[in-house]
Amino acid sequence: MLFDFVAIDFETANNNFNSACSLGIAAVKNNKICKKDYFLIHPPTLDFNKKNISINGITPKDIENSPLFPDIWNDIHTYFDDNIIIAHNAVFDMSVLKNCLLEYDISMPNFNYICSIPISTKLCGGKGIGKSLEDRAKYFGVDLGHHHNSLDDAAACANLVIECIKRAHKKNLESFCHTYTSLPIKTFKDLNPQKGFIANTKNSFTNNKFNTVKISEIKPDNDNIIDTSNPFYNKNVVFTGELKSLGRKEAMQKVVNLGGTLKSGVSKKTDYLIVGNQDKSLVGENGISSKEEKAAELNENGSSIKILNESEFLELIKTPNKENSFDDSNEVVDLNSTIIFNTLDDKINKLREWKLLSRTAADLKDIYYKNKNETYKCDIIGYSTKKTNLNCLSQFYETIVIKVNDKIIRIAPAYLLDMQKKDFYLSYNSVQPIIG
Repeated sequence: MLFDFVAIDFETANNNFNSACSLGIAAVKNNKICKKDYFLIHPPTLDFNKKNISINGITPKDIENSPLFPDIWNDIHTYFDDNIIIAHNAVFDMSVLKNCLLEYDISMPNFNYICSIPISTKLCGGKGIGKSLEDRAKYFGVDLGHHHNSLDDAAACANLVIECIKRAHKKNLESFCHTYTSLPIKTFKDLNPQKGFIANTKNSFTNNKFNTVKISEIKPDNDNIIDTSNPFYNKNVVFTGELKSLGRKEAMQKVVNLGGTLKSGVSKKTDYLIVGNQDKSLVGENGISSKEEKAAELNENGSSIKILNESEFLELIKTPNKENSFDDSNEVVDLNSTIIFNTLDDKINKLREWKLLSRTAADLKDIYYKNKNETYKCDIIGYSTKKTNLNCLSQFYETIVIKVNDKIIRIAPAYLLDMQKKDFYLSYNSVQPIIG
């Protein structure tokens, strides 16, 4: 039977995601729950964790006469045929489902699923509402019932989505998704499932190594003298993903030492989003995190958040090596690898794209480049394109090639953009002309 969507919730006996011990299902048609199912499941072993029992109340005695997952799957598999599946913190429930299917060598279904966290975030984002089902249900006035009873949780998840659809004045989930096009709709077959928890909560995954980094612990070095002209000074900076060349805490420390302000989430006030490699089992097969999706959505609506990959970030945090010398950290460029501007129109169009010129500008303006102590007028002669990691929204990034006093230098567009602000170049008494 086709439904508008089907909400599910699993509870587990222990930290292993193949240990499902109960399943709740709430199917929705015409924005009403029209069918419910609840199952107690006999897991592969009777290894029940005391913490799990304290959360969901299910004991070995409760399931001793319950069927194994394959028998239950025979009764429920039609729910997953041509229906959108919803779960709160969906990566957990989808991982449990996939591990149970793998445990018993059951043929994998293929369906699309959506997490109710980003769905509800569309209606409560920026209001400081927690992501838990309990927090979201309370905010949206949804009856939670007996929390961690899988049927009550599935029903609460379904009613949470229904309430979001109503508040958005949409007809159904399909029209809601058509409106909020950045909503991540994922495919079950592409899921690389988590195997289990380190801790016994749905929010502590075994490989989420960044949970231990607290922004409040990152303080500027006492002896650090901040160059207020650097691109991160007085800017709000957010990180997502894992950087290859340095740890998250080290990267955050560098930003704070440059006068930047760390933020945990993306908002209209965000200036920079630094994007590293993503764990696809957490963010989906496209490798794009919810932070990057939100930044892209805000940019589409008029914000100017700079989304930097690791190479661009490293370029910006490098510091000059010598006084009164050009920044040696900017690599001297082989012009054979550079796309040279052939016409003035080509250059103007590209400068508009980089936001170095306004969209309506018809002529060039002076462009400035700064080394440690002086600001120079420079000439932009072209750009180079490099392939970046697959976890970025854009799989390529560009660096600008400029000429300053007979030196050819490559520099990130975001860094050069900051140099064009009046408070940047007017803070220097002497602007040096181009020589030659």
